[in-house]
Amino acid sequence: MRIDIRPDPSKPMGGYARLDLEPAPDTGEASVAVRNVFSGQYLGEDGWQPTRAAFGPYPVVTGEDGAHLIVGPEIVNQIEEYTPVELHVGEASVQTSWPDDVAPAPGAARLGGITAASTQRGAEPEKALRAPQRVEEVAEEPGESVEPDPVTPPTPPPPERGSRVPVLIGALLVLLGIAAALAYLFLFPDEPEPEPEPEPVVEVAPDPEPEPAPSDPCSAEAVGQLSDGPFTEIRARLEECSGSMSPDTALAMVEQAADAGDGAALSLFGQLYDGEETAASIEDEIGLTFASNDPIAAEYYHRAVEAGASEAEPLLAATCERLAGDGSDLARSAREDYCQ
Repeated sequence: MRIDIRPDPSKPMGGYARLDLEPAPDTGEASVAVRNVFSGQYLGEDGWQPTRAAFGPYPVVTGEDGAHLIVGPEIVNQIEEYTPVELHVGEASVQTSWPDDVAPAPGAARLGGITAASTQRGAEPEKALRAPQRVEEVAEEPGESVEPDPVTPPTPPPPERGSRVPVLIGALLVLLGIAAALAYLFLFPDEPEPEPEPEPVVEVAPDPEPEPAPSDPCSAEAVGQLSDGPFTEIRARLEECSGSMSPDTALAMVEQAADAGDGAALSLFGQLYDGEETAASIEDEIGLTFASNDPIAAEYYHRAVEAGASEAEPLLAATCERLAGDGSDLARSAREDYCQ
């Protein structure tokens, strides 16, 4: 069966894809299952999972332009562009690369609209208004001038004869205070100030000794210490540990370097998908093997060349020659994108 993935023209906002089927299925509906070629996992309602899951069934529409069915955001919103996938439509299956012109629905990657929270503004308490007081001004009649009466300052009373008594009493109280202070100093001399306590000595703990390097150079811990280094060191360790390192650990190291844009790692991914003897030699060296897929190999070789890996140029040219003899739509699309 041949399956072409196109945007659904009736949904210009994205989130839907049209699968053109040739030949048309015998039944009027078909279920769709999606498997990631890289990880081998199947797409489910909550993302990629190890067990097989299927969506649908979807109605198959047959018209003058052939047969097709429409899948929605439950599939489109969960697949990134250029992901190599294996589509199972009914009883048929085909490997292809998810196109970049099938856009996900705007907003969240899962189904469900965006609900806007509404707030109600409480009524403001009424404020009591007070009427302004009216102030009336009385204007003076012209021609009349009222002068204030002159104010005479009061005359201070004459001093009394007995005013010296309070002064003498105050002076006597001051002398008594001075005498009491002198008596206190004589009877209670100053005590010596206590000596300051010595400051406590803080002991500084010695720096912890560095952990010894793992004895097994092929363990996940030992290989993980090379993640920040150049990919050439990682490649050498993978070849050294071929047969004793788990494929998942080796694949994780290569994927991390490829995601960082390392040209050597991208070129290695292309060799893993290369349809010639290159993939077999890579399997012997690092213990990884993928199914041959020249369109995906051309994509990785092209990205490696753009990242500055000159060794990927002849590999890309050889892959493009093989694609020229392949009449499939996937091969034609790969030639147009990566072999120009």
